[in-house]
Amino acid sequence: MISASYEPENSGKTGALKVDIETGEVIEKKLSDYDKDFPWYFGHAVTALKEIANEDEVPEERLVAWY
Repeated sequence: MISASYEPENSGKTGALKVDIETGEVIEKKLSDYDKDFPWYFGHAVTALKEIANEDEVPEERLVAWY
């Protein structure tokens, strides 16, 4: 399992997720209030976490940004 928190646009409104490394399935999620109506940022966080999970060495911490 791999987990992360995310904060859209430095809003102070964080969300969190956990992904099963073997299946890629999101097994736990807490949407940020910032994107609760349209989880655009959550989707980016899921994609980034799945990519990190496939790396040879998974880092303890990483900043991910998109535009």
